[in-house]
Amino acid sequence: MCLANTTGTPIRVLSPGNFYYLNADAFAKYWHSYVDQVWAQYTTSILTINTQTDYRDVSCTVSGDELVCNGDNRGYAKPSANDIWGCNTGPFAIMDGDNTIHKAVVPRLCAAFARSTLLLDGGNVQPSLNSASYCTIDPTNHYSRVIHQYEVDGKGYAFPYDDVNPDGNENASGAPPS
Repeated sequence: MCLANTTGTPIRVLSPGNFYYLNADAFAKYWHSYVDQVWAQYTTSILTINTQTDYRDVSCTVSGDELVCNGDNRGYAKPSANDIWGCNTGPFAIMDGDNTIHKAVVPRLCAAFARSTLLLDGGNVQPSLNSASYCTIDPTNHYSRVIHQYEVDGKGYAFPYDDVNPDGNENASGAPPS
């Protein structure tokens, strides 16, 4: 993910999503085991998405090959690495006709995958864990973890939906609350 100039001096580090366009196979199986574990977990238990809207908490479970959420107009297939890096493809793509519940679930679900919080204690409610729980297990979005580690105040956007945080908790992105 590190790019160098002609003399070999590093000049930039690409995000995993941007690196994908240079090497589509680089992270092809990076998230597979984690995604499979998430699917197994929520086949037998409920994942609650706090939509942080008037719809409040939405219950989700895996049925067949999809995560299905109450009131959502469509389910979520298992995401690929690139889906997780970008949060706008595959199951996280917002399409014409998607209802407001779907539009509220997508950011929270993708942020939970990128931060690897879905299998942690308390991860059955998203978002609910504070930033100290983000990116603490493998696989995770280490790019995001390192960016936040070296930012002056630890705040900023390191992936799409980095502004998703629990109600009443700190905003990891630095974005002003709405």
